[in-house]
Amino acid sequence: MRTKLTFRYILMIAVSVIILLGSAFMILTYVENEVDNNDTAIPAVFTYNFVDEIESTDNGEVIISEDGKAALLEENGWIQILNTEGYVTQGFNEPDNAAKHYAPTELILNYLFSGYEENYFFDVGKTVDNIEYVVAMPKGNWNRYIFEMDQEMIQKFLFIMFILAVIVFSLMGFIFSQRIASPVAEVIGGVERLSAGDYKINYKENGLYKKVFASLNHLAARLKTSQTEREKTKKQREKWISNISHDLKTPLSTIKGYSEILSDTEYDLSPEEIKKYSEIILTKSVYMEDMIEELRLNEKLMHNGIHLDKEAVNLTVFIKEMITDILNHPSYSDRNVDFHSDDENLTFNCEKDLMKRAVENLIYNALIHNDSDTKLEISISEVNRDILIDIKDDGRGMSDEELDNLFNRFYRGTNTKDYKGSGLGMSIAKEVIEAHCGEIEVISKLGKGTQIKIKL
Repeated sequence: MRTKLTFRYILMIAVSVIILLGSAFMILTYVENEVDNNDTAIPAVFTYNFVDEIESTDNGEVIISEDGKAALLEENGWIQILNTEGYVTQGFNEPDNAAKHYAPTELILNYLFSGYEENYFFDVGKTVDNIEYVVAMPKGNWNRYIFEMDQEMIQKFLFIMFILAVIVFSLMGFIFSQRIASPVAEVIGGVERLSAGDYKINYKENGLYKKVFASLNHLAARLKTSQTEREKTKKQREKWISNISHDLKTPLSTIKGYSEILSDTEYDLSPEEIKKYSEIILTKSVYMEDMIEELRLNEKLMHNGIHLDKEAVNLTVFIKEMITDILNHPSYSDRNVDFHSDDENLTFNCEKDLMKRAVENLIYNALIHNDSDTKLEISISEVNRDILIDIKDDGRGMSDEELDNLFNRFYRGTNTKDYKGSGLGMSIAKEVIEAHCGEIEVISKLGKGTQIKIKL
């Protein structure tokens, strides 16, 4: 930018000088061309060239050529031949009131100030034979001026020209600086507005600072989008924290209540009641422990603070055993789950516990958030040395909003009201798969079902 500004300033000065010199050159060229093309129209030039039209004979007679006479008639001019004493010896086309004698001073005065009713220019010429002649030409559009300047006037003239040059270049510099300063002021103003949190700016992207204005507009748009996302994430986080607090408070209340009963001597509890209450406390404690562990794992994954202790795992057997364990759970024993594999020995190096948590989260998510009659199809295959895991259901599906926020740590969908948990299952699954350099894609349509594609 600095180089461009410097170049423009130098270019402005150079262009100004070139324009001035070019104008002077063109004027001088024009005048020179006019003189060259119109010699006969300039009285002094006409008189100087007329010497070729005058000749003298051996007996002293002076002859004006026919071409010379024709030129005089064409210009409405006239000529007089003088002897050494200034008397007119002959003439051509002269007016009746033309002088018959010229003193040297009269010739000078006529040359300087014209004569004969100020209608003619007078010029004096002399041939190589010392024949002196006077040519008079009508003034027409021509005029003759005499300038007299002493040293003081020349100094004043140069001073005035200097002042004029200073004024002109100062004005040009002011205009140039305005063209630079105004956009700079706009840029500074835009930065100040952005720093104050005002992102509603839209500059015209033109001129010297076109890229700067484009960058400001782009930055404003990104900051505005970021602000919207921050506000959205903040609300989701607040809601998420509220839900987590509630989900932890509920089992904690249960644990506290049964613990008070067990520790209170006023209650006469049977061994069966003691066992029952203890099992409830244990179940709720495990639930809270799992939730806290999930929060801790999410924090590590979010900051890349987890070490992957990889081992070769047969994913076909791995997923099949996982599905069997899930279906053996009383809550999901009646669910319709189909598993299919093209190869019984698809091996992949992974952190076994983390991969189990990720895939389990995805399967549980499909079971928990759908009706009991939902059909779940799980398949695993190998394509171009990539292992593909597909989890597909014909359940409720998701809206566009839910799909867009599916992997957001702080987002809970509209169909999770009856489900307690951290809400981090999908986020953890995605981060675990990506930690293994894998990819996950979710396709869903409300009322049509959901498909999760994993590529390892």
